[in-house]
Amino acid sequence: MSASERRRQTRQIGLRMTPDLYARIASEAKRRGISPTSRIREILIQQYDLDTPAPRIRSPRSRNLTPSQLAALSFAGDLGRAGNNLNQAVKRINEARKSSLLSEELFTTLHLSCDALLDLLHEIRSEMSGARDP
Repeated sequence: MSASERRRQTRQIGLRMTPDLYARIASEAKRRGISPTSRIREILIQQYDLDTPAPRIRSPRSRNLTPSQLAALSFAGDLGRAGNNLNQAVKRINEARKSSLLSEELFTTLHLSCDALLDLLHEIRSEMSGARDP
């Protein structure tokens, strides 16, 4: 049996955790340039004093990128998540309006604020891609 066959990870554990714990593990993993799963594996290996180092698995697309390129990709992902959250907020605002939970004045204020934030997100994305217009 070759060394790579002995190192192969074949067993799996399903695990649920609180959003706070996941955020902490994901943050540590991001700082180390590994996946959250690899960070948990590192913690377990350290806890049980195992000799096997945790594999440092990176996406094939990101293996040859510079730290600044990786940071830009991470920022672009953060922008995407912010845009998604903003779209969800707009949906909830519209639902609240239809249910008569918001006054027209508050709806207009919230909607204009969300539109301004969406415009800002589009502007940032355009700037990052080098485009002039969204």
